[in-house]
Amino acid sequence: LEFRRVLFRSNLRRKSLIDPLIGTWNRGAIMRILTIEAIRCDKLGVPLSLIVADLDFFKRINDSYGHPAGDTVLVKVASRLRSCIRAQEALGRYGGEEFLIVLPGSSHATAMAVGERMRVAIATQPEVIGDATVNLTISAGVASTDMFPAASTEELINRADIALYAAKDAGRDRVMQAVPDC
Repeated sequence: LEFRRVLFRSNLRRKSLIDPLIGTWNRGAIMRILTIEAIRCDKLGVPLSLIVADLDFFKRINDSYGHPAGDTVLVKVASRLRSCIRAQEALGRYGGEEFLIVLPGSSHATAMAVGERMRVAIATQPEVIGDATVNLTISAGVASTDMFPAASTEELINRADIALYAAKDAGRDRVMQAVPDC
């Protein structure tokens, strides 16, 4: 009986950390992972990078095909993004169709390569929704402590977010790196 209680509590805790729709870490969990990894990377003297990625024109999918189709697309996109990262890296749902990817020990160059791998994984596999084929793309922003050594986790997210919006402004379907202010 005690084992069942422990197992139940463990399952309940895990469920509280997972986004119920797409199966990634939820926002609270990915933020906690980012905080833990920032402390760990700082102690080890290794860089920490992160990617903020957003599914381009997602509202159009929901508006054209309905929210169930949009949910299906999100599940598939999350699966493809997850396939691009290593076991020690983390993928979480940061917002509606926005993802936060935490890359401990990765330089900005490595994070840019991961972001590009994610972009290609999404862009090269159109989704079939009903009788329509829909091309998907993501835009992403990358920030790293090797470019911003004194940055807090909040500042890294903010810088990656600025880079994400620069990618969107530059035409979407691209990965852009946060750059230090001149």
